[in-house]
Formats: sequence, C-alpha cells, structure tokens
Amino acid sequence: MGADSGASFYRRPDVPFAVSAVVDERARAFASSMPVRYREVFDATAAVEHAAIVSRRGAADIHLEPWKELPEGGVCVCVVAEDGPGLLALLSATFIAHEIDVVAGHAFCRTLDTGRSEAVDFFWLRRMEESTFGPTIDGAEVAELRARLLPLWGAPVAEESIELASRAPRRRLAPTALTHVSFTDSASDGGFVLTVQTHDRPGLLFAITHTLFRAGLRISRSEVRTRSGVVCDRFHLLEADGSPVRDELRRRVQADVHASVASLASAKPA
Repeated sequence: MGADSGASFYRRPDVPFAVSAVVDERARAFASSMPVRYREVFDATAAVEHAAIVSRRGAADIHLEPWKELPEGGVCVCVVAEDGPGLLALLSATFIAHEIDVVAGHAFCRTLDTGRSEAVDFFWLRRMEESTFGPTIDGAEVAELRARLLPLWGAPVAEESIELASRAPRRRLAPTALTHVSFTDSASDGGFVLTVQTHDRPGLLFAITHTLFRAGLRISRSEVRTRSGVVCDRFHLLEADGSPVRDELRRRVQADVHASVASLASAKPA
C-alpha cells in the first residue's frame, strides 16, 4: 500500500455537512444520494467536484479520472462504475500492474433513480518504491488506467479479468508485525465489518479484495488507511444477494484473508 496517508484532501470525521449547503442542484442531488459517511469525510465543495466527475461516466461501465494532485507525484483518483462483485479486486490488480500503491481509500455505493447500484470510490495513490515507472502518476497515466479497465469491467467481473489486470511482479517482504483479522456486526446494513490490521506491503489491498471476491462477498463500503507503516483496512460485507453473511462463511473468510495476507511475506526479503 504505502507510506503515511496524510490524506489532507478529505476532512476529519465529524458531523456530516448539510445537503442544503450544496448550492449546485446536480451536486446537491448527488450528495443526497450518497451514504452519510461520505458527508462526514468530504465537504460541500468536494461534493460539487465529485458530482461533475460522476456525471462524466455517462453510459460507460466504468470511469476513472484524477481529483486532486498529491505531494511527490501522487494523485487522488475518483472511480465511478456499475457496482458489482470484484470491482475493488480488479482496481487493486490494475494499480499493481502500474506499480502503484494505495495509500488511503474510501469506497461507497449509491442507488440511482433507475434502481441500479453505482460505486463511487476514491483512492490516494503513489508510486511503489523501487518502481520501474517514473515517480509521477499524471493525467496521461490515469487515462491509461481507465483504458485498461474499460474492456475488463462488467458487473460482475470474471476471475480471468482480475488475473489479466495484474501482471507486475510483487516484492515479498519479511514479516515485521503480526496480522490481526477480525469482524464485527454492522448495525447499518445487517452485514459485518471485516477489519485487517497488519504491516504495509505491496499487493496487500489486492490480496484482501481478491479473497473476498473469491468468497462471493459483496463489499458495500470500505476504508483504507496507512499510518507509519501500519495498515488498518475496514470492509463492510454482505452476501452477493445482499443478505447477512452466514456464520460459517465468516469464519472461513477470516481464515482465508489471514492466509492471503501472510502469503505476501517470505522468510527473506526479495
């Protein structure tokens, strides 16, 4: 994933901004369609900018464009897509192929007037250390990411598309801290929240989201944070049909996620 997030482009969790504070009509409709958590994380000005990005998706299955430039060549991107299983795994795989780290992230879902579900995700990105790419992730590269995703994403995504998206070797690191995987019930949607705390390493988000995809689970919301080399990722999960996750599946997912994270480390750094 990456170094300290320092995600200064979203505000600290607080009371959500009032939808009425958004003057632009289109942006106000967008803000009211988003979960309350979105309005806790972002402010009314950001909502106007995000609504414009969302509108540019048009009829495409997936759209991606820069939202904010970050220090040292990083960028925060907004991804808008038809929601479906495997989206976060496909995005993570695509970032890996470009040797890009996810430093922080927020993934949301909203219901459109048509009744369909749309994913609106934000990722703070920076180049992996010792990358063969240049340090800067510019607009041209974001356009390349979008072009790479367009033929691969269909909700739901195929396993082959995820494997195809990730074609960059991943550096394995010796474990330096314990990995803790836990889950708690989510009062908001009847699902459960999977929390993963571990030390940072390349390919971590992909390892987690790919495991959840293979388990047939739906990620309704997620938050990714990295601070001082320690990762704390939270995923709100439901069964594919929107029902709560069965107890036996919870236990299996907890073990599988722990194993997938552990597989990223080897006895000796590469």
